[in-house]
Amino acid sequence: MKYDWNELEKDFITGEYKNVSDFLRQKGIPNNGKTRKYTSGWTDKKRQKKDKEKTKNKERIIEKKE
Repeated sequence: MKYDWNELEKDFITGEYKNVSDFLRQKGIPNNGKTRKYTSGWTDKKRQKKDKEKTKNKERIIEKKE
């Protein structure tokens, strides 16, 4: 079966999944070597997105206080 890995990556990054393994399990995608190749780096991207959102929120709070 073929998957749209770009779309799956977006879904993982924007979703409330704790890790890639849980995401794959919920989507019914086997967790094997090929899958790990495609999902490599997703966790880091998710972490970076969350960090960026936290930074934006802090900046908004600071702007409101001023």
